[in-house]
Amino acid sequence: MSLLVIVVLLAGVVAQRRLGRRRREQAEADAAVAALPAAIELTVVVLGAGGTIGDCLRALAEGGPAPVRKPTALALTAGADGLPLDRALRRWRDDLGPAYQPLTGALLLAWEQGGSVGALLDRLAVEAATARRRHGDLRARRLPVTLLFPLVGCSLPAVVVGALLPIAIVALGGLRP
Repeated sequence: MSLLVIVVLLAGVVAQRRLGRRRREQAEADAAVAALPAAIELTVVVLGAGGTIGDCLRALAEGGPAPVRKPTALALTAGADGLPLDRALRRWRDDLGPAYQPLTGALLLAWEQGGSVGALLDRLAVEAATARRRHGDLRARRLPVTLLFPLVGCSLPAVVVGALLPIAIVALGGLRP
């Protein structure tokens, strides 16, 4: 019997760790998506001021949103080690996730064709802000469902103990002959 309890407890610990890891990864992905509009805006500012794509990456690595700094620094390091800029940008896109594909695609387009991508980046900034707002609305709509179990699990016993139990005691006390 004790062996069964140990196995169940170990399975619970393993499941809890996996769930915690998944939650952390999801929180990091959500933070990266939430940082996308700020990253796009910083890119627009740097390119609008006459900076290069390398300047954009340096600005994002040094003063960009926190979830973007480390992957951008890794891309800059790869570029400094001799990796061509287009491959460094693709690695940067892979590190940040699919949400950053439009931004990296615009930067790759600017690098390969040498054209201005200011209008494209402005549009991306608006779309990213809209997506972030939609994501926030979705989380806000999920909140009541998430809070339902703790609310019922904590409030219902309190109502039973605080309101119904005294009434039952008084009613049972009045039944004595």
